[in-house]
Amino acid sequence: MFFCVAAPALAQTTDFEVSVEYIAGQNIYIGVGNETGLVRRDTVDVFRDSNLLGRLRIISITSRRAVTTFVGERFPVDFSDRFTIRFNTAKAQAEQLKLTGPTNTGTKANPDEAIDRATPVRTSILADATTTNRRSSTNRLRASGRVSFNTQSLRTLTDAREEGLPRSRTSFSSTTASVRTSVDRLPRGLKANIHFRAAYRKSSTATTLAPQSIRVYKASIEKRFSSKPISFEIGRFYSIHEDFSGYWDGAIVRYGPRRMGAGVAFGFEPSLSNEGFDTNLPKYSVFADFRARGRGMRYDADISFHEIRGQNQYSKHDYIGIQQSIRATWVRVSQDLQVNRNPETSSWMITRFQTNASIPIAKQIRLTGRFLVRRPYYVWRTQNFMSTRRDRISVGANSTVGSGVAGLRVTSNRYEGQDPYTTYSSFLNLSKTRLAGIGFTSSASYWTRNDTRAVSANAGISKLVGRLFLRARYRYYRTK
Repeated sequence: MFFCVAAPALAQTTDFEVSVEYIAGQNIYIGVGNETGLVRRDTVDVFRDSNLLGRLRIISITSRRAVTTFVGERFPVDFSDRFTIRFNTAKAQAEQLKLTGPTNTGTKANPDEAIDRATPVRTSILADATTTNRRSSTNRLRASGRVSFNTQSLRTLTDAREEGLPRSRTSFSSTTASVRTSVDRLPRGLKANIHFRAAYRKSSTATTLAPQSIRVYKASIEKRFSSKPISFEIGRFYSIHEDFSGYWDGAIVRYGPRRMGAGVAFGFEPSLSNEGFDTNLPKYSVFADFRARGRGMRYDADISFHEIRGQNQYSKHDYIGIQQSIRATWVRVSQDLQVNRNPETSSWMITRFQTNASIPIAKQIRLTGRFLVRRPYYVWRTQNFMSTRRDRISVGANSTVGSGVAGLRVTSNRYEGQDPYTTYSSFLNLSKTRLAGIGFTSSASYWTRNDTRAVSANAGISKLVGRLFLRARYRYYRTK
């Protein structure tokens, strides 16, 4: 539960220069992480050379990458494009209220629905905006997506720094091909999605990874009805309506408008080792999601129940997930809570609780904090399903620097049954510098535990040459 205290709103506008790392149908993967303060469901303005291109909404975000989709009219985007994104809460709320307009029903209009009504259907991000205007004049199939190739090599040197112990050198290389595509305008308004990656690896030492592999991340058919607020997806997919069930081989159905809905998913859990199809873990989930928008504030939440009916050596596994976030011009807070039932005792236990918060203290500086409790559940075990508890508390500050972001962080870590230890870390990420447009990333950390100390530092550069994206990185790690 959130407790909010009234405070004067602070105008907060933050710019970040980002690059497009992947494109998958309507989804654009951009190089910006949650250390910037951006969270899931944020909407950002997109600029190129000070010209407004359009808007993107964040579907999901990690420490290094965000998955986004279009809001409103599409604009041309290509792999490795660079542009500036801007988040402005006050502006976003004003535009949503303007789109909603006056109502005669005595009820508040929903800004998300207003945007949906004013937005043409988006089916491809590779065509220019005029493609949308021609949509009604053609019924031909249309495919959009991306085929990418990646090759990387890694060479390490390990030196024990003790007499009689030799140095150890290892090398590792891999080549991957990734295909992400969507086909729309199928009969009955269906849409097909596919995403898979093929890899070949070579190592000078034995590894647990197979030399060749093909992993399928998405292979599904989806449908969104225009006459009723119903959508469904069948095949392999990732649930986007709640944050706990992950990947599925099965089906998912949702009923309701954007502001509030509920649904059910059923099928199988893919194999954790290779993303293959596995009938040993049939499962189902029921969920409900809710969104609210107000003047200068927004609230998002979802709640879900999950049951995995393990077969053969696997046990039955029940858990509940709750996620909520609130965002205003002066504060951002998000929470995740997962509660699992222990098959051995039938008692319920918190296995994940996380709270993130950030507060602006100046135009380009934000204070950040995080509290995390984890007790992972191991579904493949036959006993002792619950692992040891892990607590983590961190505080820090982030600041925009030119085309990137810099930050400092102090983290306290505690594992159940072990002595705590503290980590001091910093980072600097620049998507583009004045030196021939080269990107630069760096980070460093130092931690202590009893008599053990460790230091880690890495630096990397990147450069876009045509459609070729080049990267190089060096890492140093030492313990004492």
